[in-house]
Amino acid sequence: MDAGALTMDYESYQFDFPGRGYRFHHADITHAAEIAVLRAVAAVVEPVVVEAIDEQHGTFHLVSRDERGGAYVRDPSHTRRLSRIDEVGLIAWFDELTRRGEQPLHELSIADGWFAIDGNAGDVLQLHSGPNKATLDIVERHGQPVVRGPSPSVLVPPLGIRLLAQTSWLEIGVHWSAWTDPDGVGCARFQQLLSALAISGWKLVMQPNAEDLAWPRPSTRAAVEH
Repeated sequence: MDAGALTMDYESYQFDFPGRGYRFHHADITHAAEIAVLRAVAAVVEPVVVEAIDEQHGTFHLVSRDERGGAYVRDPSHTRRLSRIDEVGLIAWFDELTRRGEQPLHELSIADGWFAIDGNAGDVLQLHSGPNKATLDIVERHGQPVVRGPSPSVLVPPLGIRLLAQTSWLEIGVHWSAWTDPDGVGCARFQQLLSALAISGWKLVMQPNAEDLAWPRPSTRAAVEH
C-alpha cells in the first residue's frame, strides 16, 4: 500500500513519508474479532465508502449518501446508502451481509472517509506530492476536528484498511506521516486504533522499522495557513 512520497507541513513541522505498512494476525478469527476491527476503525474514521467481497467474489458497498468514494466500481443492487456511516450503521450492515458470521467474507476495505485528528478546525494542512502542492481544510464534524481523504486534490487517504477474513490478516497502510510521527496531528488517533486492535486479540506482526519513521526536521519550516 505504497502511496508515493508525500510531505505534510503542520505547525512548523514537516513530514516526508512514502507510505508504511502494518500487518496484524488473529489466532482464532471469529465474527466477534471482525466486529472488534469495525469498532476500532469507526472510533477514528467515519467511512465514506466501505467495500466488501464475499467468497463468491460478489462485491458489496456501504456508501454515505451520494458520495462517489475513490475508484470503487459499484453495482446499485449491491449498494446500501446511509446518511452517515457510524459504528452502529457499519456493524448492522456487516451483520446483515455476513448473517452474523454464518456467511464469511473474503475481504473488507476502507480507504475513504473523514479522519479524526488532534488539530484545530479552521487550520489548513499543506500537503505536497512531488512538485505538486495541495491543501486540506481541517473542519469540525460531529464535534471533533477532522480531515477528508482522499479529496479531489489529494488522491490518497491518511490510512487504508484491509481485512482479509479468510486468512485472519488485517493490513493498514499509512500514507501520511502525521499518523505515525510523534508530533503528528493523527498520531494519537492511530495509536488508539492500534491499542484497540491489540486488546481485541489482533497481534501486530509487521510494522515499519523505527529508523524508517524517524524523519529529520528541515531547517527551513513552512508555515500553516490559517
